[in-house]
Amino acid sequence: MAAAERGVRAPARRAPAGLVLFDSRCWRELLALPLVLFPNLYGNPTWPGPYHSYLPWGNYNENVLYVGTVPLLCALVSLRCRRGPASPVWALAVLVLVAAGMAFHLPALDWLNALPGLARANPARLRLVTSFGLAMLAGFGADAVLDPEEGGAAARRWFLRLAGAVVVAGVLLAAAGNLALPLLVPRLAAWGRHVVEARYAALPAPTHSLDYFYAELDEVLAGMARAFRIGNLAMYAPAAVAVGGWLAVRGSARGPMLVVLAVVELVGLGRGYTPAVPRRDFYPPTAVVSRLARDTTLHRVTALGETLVPDAHMMYGLADVRGLDFPTRWYAAYLDAAGRLPWIAYGTLVGSADSPLLRVLNVKYVVAADERGGVTLAELDHVQPRCFVVHEAVVAESDAQALELLRSAPDAVYSRVVITGPADVPPVAGDGDGEATPIAYAPTETAWSVVTGAGGYLVNTDAYYPGWRAYVDDRPAALYRANVAFRAVLVPAGRHTVTFRYEPRSMHMGVAVSVLAACVCVFLTWRHPPPRSGRPPA
Repeated sequence: MAAAERGVRAPARRAPAGLVLFDSRCWRELLALPLVLFPNLYGNPTWPGPYHSYLPWGNYNENVLYVGTVPLLCALVSLRCRRGPASPVWALAVLVLVAAGMAFHLPALDWLNALPGLARANPARLRLVTSFGLAMLAGFGADAVLDPEEGGAAARRWFLRLAGAVVVAGVLLAAAGNLALPLLVPRLAAWGRHVVEARYAALPAPTHSLDYFYAELDEVLAGMARAFRIGNLAMYAPAAVAVGGWLAVRGSARGPMLVVLAVVELVGLGRGYTPAVPRRDFYPPTAVVSRLARDTTLHRVTALGETLVPDAHMMYGLADVRGLDFPTRWYAAYLDAAGRLPWIAYGTLVGSADSPLLRVLNVKYVVAADERGGVTLAELDHVQPRCFVVHEAVVAESDAQALELLRSAPDAVYSRVVITGPADVPPVAGDGDGEATPIAYAPTETAWSVVTGAGGYLVNTDAYYPGWRAYVDDRPAALYRANVAFRAVLVPAGRHTVTFRYEPRSMHMGVAVSVLAACVCVFLTWRHPPPRSGRPPA
């Protein structure tokens, strides 16, 4: 998993330092440009063996600009043959240029990343806009290539020249990969060890020994040599497709043949990577993950350090207390109080599961790795339910005060709820037993059967967010933000059904706008019906 983690992790976002006309570091970004033609030049995370990205932006999916050989050639043809004064090709070309300039921090365009509204964005992801622009240009280029008039002949000649250039590039790539690369392996190994040692020293909580990463580096170098062998069609497919495109354009059925070539290439090179393939081909299940999947009880898991990258829960269907993308600011602050480790700006790692602030989150299993590279699965003796009843509530005037209360007495989280105010928090009659049993559990609605002898606060360790509503016996009830990031509702003594339902106002507004738009369309159609066949419009 360690190599996969490095493949999906990105470096920290570079903060713009004002208007920059030239950044000397842009040459490192330009190393990704060849991926517009040969997407697997630097490897592929679905190939056998560990994957390591040598590019500044380590996400394979967002590095690759590939739109297919035939579409790329057609896009280049459009710039030559479809550039009339009123042609949208110019606008698309500007879009591609600006997006690429911002994504690669090109001279004279990098300053755009410092503009208000763009300064907090991630410029690397504008590669996707570049790919979109190329795909749009490809449509105009294909129209020119298939034009039966004289202009089409000129477009076809340009297509043939470009296809020949791609074939030459493929031959040069094969020669470099099979003749020059073996001579550079010793230097790459020395450089790689230096990188491994630097990254190992920077890890907040190493889960493997340094020798483990050295062995992984050796596998990466061996896989690099295998990737450039002549028989690896996934590496040289663009050159082969260019030969097919050259033959297709010279034939009479050039339209259908170009479509077939584009489809076969894109689907073939995406095999094993795109979401259309079985999930197990991309995230093969391990023994630990299979064991977790067999437990159908309502629980959560966590992992120590980088043993299991925090976004793996999405692929494996696990409920991980860490998470990677888009945590609420309240949950991020709560995890800070629970002792999370410094990592990338949008992810969470934990070094220990001993904190009550973590265990109270319905944690049942903890995944950890040893120095030999093995993985262990520990099951906690006591698992705190997802919902539980407490009989003490205190109001904090701010999140800072609430966090201080949690930090100062973390064990109290099992018996006391801290509600961020201002809030009217009625006192409860006293101590007593309470139990909450799940009735239904879905992403947008959960229901619980609650039994309590003296009344109390039902604490739900699902995330609080505007739009959630609470109901006690189908009657609306006040929903409190509990322990900074979660939910709580006052439940009187006796047996009751408590429901949490996500009902944001935006959803109701969206439905109202959609209904209004439909009514307007019906009205306009009734007032201005389309002309009947054979009758000119009035």
